[in-house]
Amino acid sequence: MRFEWDDPEFSLEKSTLAFFTLDGEKMVGYQELYDATTIPVRPRMWGHVHPDYMGRGIGTYLFQWAEKLAHRVFDRVPEDARVVFTAGRNSKNPDSHELLVANGFLPTGQAWQKMLIDLTDEEPHNPPAPEGFRWVTMAEFNDTRKAYAAHRDAFHDHRGFVAEDFEVMYNPDEGYVANLGVTPAYRQRGFGKAALYKAFNALWNRGKRKVSLYVDGSSLTGANRLYMGAGMRIAESYESYEKEMRAGKEYSKQD
Repeated sequence: MRFEWDDPEFSLEKSTLAFFTLDGEKMVGYQELYDATTIPVRPRMWGHVHPDYMGRGIGTYLFQWAEKLAHRVFDRVPEDARVVFTAGRNSKNPDSHELLVANGFLPTGQAWQKMLIDLTDEEPHNPPAPEGFRWVTMAEFNDTRKAYAAHRDAFHDHRGFVAEDFEVMYNPDEGYVANLGVTPAYRQRGFGKAALYKAFNALWNRGKRKVSLYVDGSSLTGANRLYMGAGMRIAESYESYEKEMRAGKEYSKQD
């Protein structure tokens, strides 16, 4: 959430809503709409209601607020674009399923999984770069456009991907791998696992003893198998739901 809040294209004032107790001491519900992309054909909403305050209509109000707000994307997408409102729920929370379905959302059969690995006191393997290549930090590379181009190529097969222009684009013990991708020409050669091990090693040396990332549970490129093969496990699972706001041409990657 902090990562999204720091996005210069994301406005807390215009894209979030929260409920507090009358004394202002406790937040009991929160909702956000994320549509800070070049072609926002899949606006996403994410929210929570404190268990002690469920059944009072707070979740329904937040859903309806976010759906109404999501209509602002029609001014920023192609006229022929299919627009789908997306949401998710933690698989451990059955109540949110009822809320989603009651508001016209349907499960997609897809789930986002939080992969997690616990690191020991022994420093993780620090792999050498594959033959003919070398490791570089982004600070050393210092070419944002080329880095973004590689990122865009690597995630082109990612479900929900929409190509964007270049111009767009906290747990003290847990490190987070925000992005890990391999461009198509270099897949199936060990680059992905080597980069993941490199991340484990770097985060361990920064004092982190857990490392997590999120992955599409039915990844089109089989990324979740790579993470499990590196020792990660599924710590949480978030099932995806969709509600079509307008039929039309599909601009995002779906298969």
